Amino acid sequence: MSQFASVETDVLIVGAGPAGLTTSCLLTRALRDVVVIERDPHTVGGIARTIDHKGFLLDTGGHRFTSRSRAVEQFWRDLLPGDFVERPLVTRTWRHGTLQPHPLTAVDALRSLGPGDAAAGLLSLAAAKLKPIDGPRTLREWGHNAFGRHLFEALFRDRIEKACGKHCEAIPAERARETFDDLELGSPFWSSLADLSATPGGPSFRLPGRTLRYPRRGSGMLWNAAARKTREQGGRILMGHTLVALAFDAALGLWTATAETSDGGRLVVTARTVVASGPIPDLCGALRPTPISLFSARALRHRALVSVPLMTLRRTCFPDHWIDINDPTVKAFRVRNFGAHSPEMVPHPDVACVAVEYVCEEGDALWSMPDHEVVALARSEVERMGLLRPRDVIATGVLREAKACPLLDEEAEHHMAMVRLDLERTYPTLHLVGRNGTHGGHRQEHAVLSAMSTVQNILAGERIHDAWNPAREEARWSDGRGAKTSEMEAA
Repeated sequence: MSQFASVETDVLIVGAGPAGLTTSCLLTRALRDVVVIERDPHTVGGIARTIDHKGFLLDTGGHRFTSRSRAVEQFWRDLLPGDFVERPLVTRTWRHGTLQPHPLTAVDALRSLGPGDAAAGLLSLAAAKLKPIDGPRTLREWGHNAFGRHLFEALFRDRIEKACGKHCEAIPAERARETFDDLELGSPFWSSLADLSATPGGPSFRLPGRTLRYPRRGSGMLWNAAARKTREQGGRILMGHTLVALAFDAALGLWTATAETSDGGRLVVTARTVVASGPIPDLCGALRPTPISLFSARALRHRALVSVPLMTLRRTCFPDHWIDINDPTVKAFRVRNFGAHSPEMVPHPDVACVAVEYVCEEGDALWSMPDHEVVALARSEVERMGLLRPRDVIATGVLREAKACPLLDEEAEHHMAMVRLDLERTYPTLHLVGRNGTHGGHRQEHAVLSAMSTVQNILAGERIHDAWNPAREEARWSDGRGAKTSEMEAA
């Protein structure tokens, strides 16, 4: 690219992750001129990209390709017709020295606790139903009402706090159902206890399917297809461009975005509408005029992901798709088996690849640990859990993903409200999408739903749908009140 270039477009999309590429696919289908800029010089997909590591295909982060939304399901099928692999889902949880079924049923849970703890758990459940906490404000209080103090503390607390990076006392009760849905913790357990402990307004969980549907060459295969579709429909995707400034001229209703490349090049994009899917602190730092909510934006925090792929012999590898770690003495959050997702993700049928995943924060001890020490930690923990023998590991690697998911707590709720109010009032043609763009929702389908809602808002010329709350919008898209595929095509 030359040292300086400029382009004009109708819609500028910042970020080629799931939300950005969903937006670009649907807008170019609606005959809008679209330019997408992406920081990564080679790979699209964001947190859902697939990396080729020594012939092994590695996905960064765990992803599911099932949704209650018919529109999301159809969108995925249209992008990859015939390229999904479906297999019976096999998952377990490591808890206090043993592998246990996942998700837990009531029988499995009570059996794992032993007679004494099981009896105490049932008594605490009965006490919670007889005298619940009025107006629970935190996830801990909500959990005590839903499961009883003893069962919640014994079965769920460690897993939630490791995933969220916060004590349950700091997580708002409004995030409870979303948290349990994301981690697939409570649905079978609650369903099997429903007759015993049903109360009006009790928990209503997403019931996870027991079949895993997955792109045969990893999650990035889907988003590579979305990028191809965008280009086929006339959209432009510019890789290796980092947004450094985003200025809005209110009098003209125009945006001027400045992006830089690693070789010192500079691109200026003029657009009437901007869709941003990156982290809110980065976006607000680039906006001109500077938003008055910049302080709130910079207060939003994210969790990072460190993934350690261990290549091993298939005959010595566990059969599960993944194993969740619900044990405070083990630092790992989850261990995934890529070959179980799809046989095409490993280069040979006699080898396997597992990824030991750690959730942390940028700059903390784990994030800053040298690669060889992270690998040594992963090898020691899988050996301790009896999942792999270190002598069977034939190759390793370390992948780090900054700002992998938003950190959601009571402070974040307040800051998000301030940012949203400010941005929607000051920049009427700026739309935020995706998990990082809206600082909420951990599931991939929520990123897609926020993009679909945003596309409807752009085509309508007004904010008719709430793209900031995809979990709430999910019901609309699942019962037919959202735009059908045929309606989107006719837009």
